[in-house]
Amino acid sequence: MSYATARDDEQMKVLGPAIDKFIERYNNNPGLANGRRRTVFLFPGGMASRLIRATTPYDPAAADQDLKYETIFPTLECFLDGTACDMALTRKPENGIDYYEDTEQRLVLACDAIDLEGALIPFDPVPFPPAEAIEHFLKSISPYADFLQWCEDNHLDYFVFGWDWRRRMQETGVFFRDTFLPEFQARVKAECGADPLDDYSLVGHSAGGMVVNWLLRNIVDSSHISHVITVGTPFYGYVSQVHRWFEGDSYFNGPGNIYRDAIIRTVCALPACYAWQFLNEQTFVDHKYDFLADTEFPLLSYPSLDKATGNMADPYNPQPGPNGEDRYPGSTGFDPVELDAAEALVVELAQPLDSYDKFFNVRGVQLKVHFPKPRPADRTRGAVWWGWADEAQPIVDAVSVPGDGTQPAYSARLLELFLQQGDHVFTLEDYKIQHMLMMNQKPTRDALAGLLLN
Repeated sequence: MSYATARDDEQMKVLGPAIDKFIERYNNNPGLANGRRRTVFLFPGGMASRLIRATTPYDPAAADQDLKYETIFPTLECFLDGTACDMALTRKPENGIDYYEDTEQRLVLACDAIDLEGALIPFDPVPFPPAEAIEHFLKSISPYADFLQWCEDNHLDYFVFGWDWRRRMQETGVFFRDTFLPEFQARVKAECGADPLDDYSLVGHSAGGMVVNWLLRNIVDSSHISHVITVGTPFYGYVSQVHRWFEGDSYFNGPGNIYRDAIIRTVCALPACYAWQFLNEQTFVDHKYDFLADTEFPLLSYPSLDKATGNMADPYNPQPGPNGEDRYPGSTGFDPVELDAAEALVVELAQPLDSYDKFFNVRGVQLKVHFPKPRPADRTRGAVWWGWADEAQPIVDAVSVPGDGTQPAYSARLLELFLQQGDHVFTLEDYKIQHMLMMNQKPTRDALAGLLLN
């Protein structure tokens, strides 16, 4: 059995208990107020699905290997001691097809959405206020707990599809479509006497919205899909990823940035990261004036510019400098093959759809108090000045724009949807909007209620 096949088989085993819980809830659920049943699949954002890792390497010679797993993300260790580097992938081209192996061939699988309370407080808190306050805080930043409770309160049949946010996102889509859905449907039909896919919706938060966007375009029969909804999804990229190529990630770099270089190499070994950059130059040129049609939240100019000349610096088509300088670091494992694959994906996800009836985008805009009425706050980084890889500070943030604190408003909706069916783009303006917690926040739930509960 190949490594990739073994990983998919193990992934289905891990999803088995979640299907069991869905079946239990389904059999005890009276359905929506109008008597209908609707299944909602939630795809968490990037880095918002829990990952587990086999305690021993995969053995292709073993007929039936009984692997044990432990959480690798999120844990206190991955934030403090560099073990986040164990999440790196190695691309293995075989017969013209790329597949990926985990570090030490210890399979890494996706589980449910992250629960920061359970991940970071794995013990019973001692009974005094500081510990209780910490526990309450961590509960408050578990990004999907309130949304899932809302689903349950409103009798939606929900399933959290944890996905491996390290791998190419279309691989997640293929696995969901071709492997998970048929088995999920068969099991629920057998044990509930009903088809959970008669009426279902896909909801993707942040990078999870890129997966559901791909699914809408690539599921052969979408007749039973009621809605495909993205929430805070970067259709045209965002600032943070380009920083990571040079700076690592402050959450994982360790005390005093001791693991920064290793984290940079790890980031370069995660294929999905390559698709989180700003849009390619050609897409911007082709739609330059269309971006201005969103008059409240326009993209005024290309968001990635050369520091010295002000010319466009396309992250997907990096051109050398006048003296042969490189945009990307050459000693970190940065992979041009993954860059090309990511460009093909983001270009596909930005294409017009044949129909917009099922597609909905939700974006958030933080507000500030401004007399006589509230105004959008320019608090979301929206563009960069880009130098050369050998400079001390290659990336400098250029401008802040309205957005949810992470995703600029100009990026968090499909432009063609806005132009063709603007009422399918929900812009949530609120003082408390925060990207990571949008699924838990009332304005988002109110917007989704008009779709999912009807």
